[in-house]
Parts: sequence; structure tokens; C-alpha cells
Amino acid sequence: MGRSRVKTTKNLLESLFPLTSQSKLEIFVQTSATGYYPSSTTKQERPWEETDSPGKNFLSLLCQEWEKVFLEKIGSVAKRWCLFRVGICLDFQGGMLASLIPLCRFSLGSSLGSGQQGISWIHLFDLCRVYRWALENPMAQGIYNAVSPSSVSHEFFMTRLRFFCEKKSLLPPPPSLFLQWALKEKSSLILEGNYCSTRLPTSLFSYSNLDFALAECCGFVQKNPHPKKRFHYQFFNSVVIERPLPEVFAFFSSAQNLEKITPPLLNFKILSQSTTEIKSKTEFVYRLKVHQIPIKWKTIIENFQENHSFSDYQDPKQGPYQAWHHTHEFMAISQTSCLMTDKIYYRLPCFAPEALAYFLVKKDIEKIFKYRNSQLNNFFPKRIQ
Repeated sequence: MGRSRVKTTKNLLESLFPLTSQSKLEIFVQTSATGYYPSSTTKQERPWEETDSPGKNFLSLLCQEWEKVFLEKIGSVAKRWCLFRVGICLDFQGGMLASLIPLCRFSLGSSLGSGQQGISWIHLFDLCRVYRWALENPMAQGIYNAVSPSSVSHEFFMTRLRFFCEKKSLLPPPPSLFLQWALKEKSSLILEGNYCSTRLPTSLFSYSNLDFALAECCGFVQKNPHPKKRFHYQFFNSVVIERPLPEVFAFFSSAQNLEKITPPLLNFKILSQSTTEIKSKTEFVYRLKVHQIPIKWKTIIENFQENHSFSDYQDPKQGPYQAWHHTHEFMAISQTSCLMTDKIYYRLPCFAPEALAYFLVKKDIEKIFKYRNSQLNNFFPKRIQ
């Protein structure tokens, strides 16, 4: 996997070479990783800066090779370039947190090793902002650590993550010697770490505080109907549709169309709708089957904004989930296309232990949206995914 990154970077740059001074790219943005720097099991005297020397372990050598390929060619390809050494990217649906959050919810989220190894992190939204800044700011040039200004220890990170997952760890951490025996050289990836600083402008970070970042990733917000149970699993989906925004909004704000894009296996049927036109406070009652179990589900519309967004949440007394909050957002890309985004926050049903319910529900939601996205071809045949 790592070697493929080196090869891909080399092939991409060679495909652009040679360019004349007039035809050079205006900006080229390249990614590396904070694994470039030395790592250890203890806290450093000071965080690593962009000018510090590299380490000597496998990950560091890989990053050095990756960067060398880039730096050797980039002067002939682009007028301006940025290389970002990215830390651990925090996002509920991917990366490290996609594995750690379920473990913490299953009460298995103990810290590992000494607990003093560093975690240099950045929230996904801030990382996107950093890349945009590099593209748009003519003064952006050179090597940057793409990390939050506040690196933390592994132990502190896991303590705060368990807090936002609303669970304690029931098992002691496995001994470091066992992890070294089981994972061999890969054990260094979890038993060692580093602390990094950054010369990026602080204005780029909306999530410079770890608590703010973890709260967002854990859906730690008050969603109907559980003000006291604040952790929520999340699911995001987005698709570009080659139709004008008003046409797409009208399609998705019609409840009858929801039946057409729901998998037949669910036997989904609308039983009642409290108002003729959908608006805030409109109530729906559905009938469906979940793993052959018949269920009635009542949802309520809120924050209905024509051609912009609307949300629906499950009535606390009638539905399969402890909590369900689904926001549909629409944004025009051009006069003939728009971006539709689904943001779902939910708490699992109580019909099974959380570990089992998590995997069942996650798989079901993914299937439903995969089916829905494929069915959109029937209604918007020129759709681009």
C-alpha cells in the first residue's frame, strides 16, 4: 500500500514532465504523513517542527521516499507547491475513529502501551479547509504539518473518546509485549507516536480543541428525542444529480417518491400524512419490515426550507430506533445540477446487544442508500456519482 503511493506520485509527476515555464501548473498539493518524524513510546521534550530531521523506522523511511520523489520533480512541474504531513485524521466514517468508536461503545476502548505516545491529529473538516487554503492562497508554499495545534497523549485521547462515547472500558489494556509478539513490526504503529506542531495559520482550525472534534465525530449533540443520551452513530451520503435544484428538491420532498427508492425487501408503505404539502411539523406514519419483523414508524418534519433542506426525526414512542434524525441538504452546483447530502444521526435499537445491533444496522443503512442511489438512475438518468 505504502509503496504504491510512492509509485503513483512518481508516475503522476513524470506524466506532467517536462513543462515549459509558461505551461507549468499554478499549484500542486502533495500529501505525506507525520510518520516522517521520529516516534517513541514517551512524551517528547518539544513537538516536531517542519524543519526537524526524519526518523529511522519503517513509516519514516516510507515517508522520506515518498517526499523525495515529489521534491525531485516538482520544480519542473508547478510554479507553486505545498506538501502536507498529515496527522491522524478524525472522521466518524473512516480512518482510526471508524474502528475506535465502536470498540469504545462496546466497552473495549482501553489505552495501549505506555499511554504517553503522542497523537498528532486533525479533524477532517479542518483538513479540507487546509487544502482549500493551499489552492487559493498565493503565499502558501513549502512543507507544512497538517495537524491541530494541540497534540495529545494516547492516554488522554482515549479518555476523552470514552467520555464522548458514554462508556467505560471494562478490560485492562493488553501488555505491550503481547502486542509486540502478535503484531511484530506493525506494533510500533500503535505503541509509538509523536507530537507535532504546525506553522499553518490558526484561523484555519475550527476544531483545534480535541473535545470539540470528538464531540462532532461522536454525534454528541442533542437530537430528538434523547436529550440525556447524547452519543449518536452517524451516516453521511452525498450524490451529484444532473438536474436543476428545484426539480430535485421537489422529488425528495414528496413522500410517495420515498417508496419508489426504498428496497422492496423492506415492504415500505406510507400509511398516513398529516398535511397535504410537506412542511415543518408534518407527521408521517410508515409500515415496514426489518429482518421480517413488521414495524410502524412515525416521523416528524422540522426545519423545512424550500430548495435548501429539511429534517425528519423519529417519534420517541413509535419507531425502531432509540433516536433517528435525518437531514436532507441540497446545494446548486450549476443551473442544471445540484449536490444532495444526507446526514443521519441515530441511536441503536434495544432489540439486541449493542455490538450485534451496530453491525446489523450499519449494514442495513448502507444497503438502503446503495439501493436508493442506484434507483435514482431511473429518475435522473444523466446523474453523475
